[in-house]
Amino acid sequence: MRRKTKKKHFFLRVLVFLFLSGMLFGVFYLFFWMEVPDKPTNFEPTPEQEARLHEIFTHPENYPEDLLEKVREFPEAVDFVYDYPTPPRDLPFSLDWDKGKIPHFLQWDERWGYKKYCGSFFGVTGCGPTALAMVYDGLSHSTKYNPYDLGILAESMGYGDEGMGTDANFMVAGAKHIGLEVYVPERSAWAWRKAIKKGHPLILNVGPGDFTTFGHYLVVADHNGQGFVVLDPNSRVRGRRTWTFDELERQTKSVWAYIPE
Repeated sequence: MRRKTKKKHFFLRVLVFLFLSGMLFGVFYLFFWMEVPDKPTNFEPTPEQEARLHEIFTHPENYPEDLLEKVREFPEAVDFVYDYPTPPRDLPFSLDWDKGKIPHFLQWDERWGYKKYCGSFFGVTGCGPTALAMVYDGLSHSTKYNPYDLGILAESMGYGDEGMGTDANFMVAGAKHIGLEVYVPERSAWAWRKAIKKGHPLILNVGPGDFTTFGHYLVVADHNGQGFVVLDPNSRVRGRRTWTFDELERQTKSVWAYIPE
């Protein structure tokens, strides 16, 4: 009887050990998965960026939660988040794009991304002003307004929603305030291509889909014969492919076309 009892206790201890080991592994895996997300398939970090991601999530105490959430959802912003403790100073805003082209600005550019906007960092909530700055500066071929200038304008006009970002009405009222004409094109591929061919770039207000889980603004800058060229204020990578009308339209809540002053 003693032998059987000892064997029984041994097997019970083994089962308990395996159960607890499995629980600990599961907790570790869940924690790691939550803290260091999988890379999106269209963004491949360099070895240096991989090291920076590791540094960020090894020392999260060095970063505000808004920026940690940013890099979890958009690892492409890793350099911007990594540099937060010691950001570069006095970076120039220069005219470095060709006349007739729409520049691609990023809301998390270090020249303005660490500034506060709508209760967070401009790099988190500044897609609307960034999109409008691309359109204005491209049409005027000037650096009159950087994205944060238009963020300040949006808040001063009452279109900066705390914790939410930019009210869609700013895409009309703000544009008119800085001297652009705005109209709403028909929701068709033909009408969008026609507007762009005439030199009237589009801004889209999109909902959940390929670009966002909540709400976002994009610039449609061109049509190259294969599809629409999108300048996403939150991504360089998404501008490397073209998009069909159907892909964009099914995510679009509002669309505006812009005419230079």
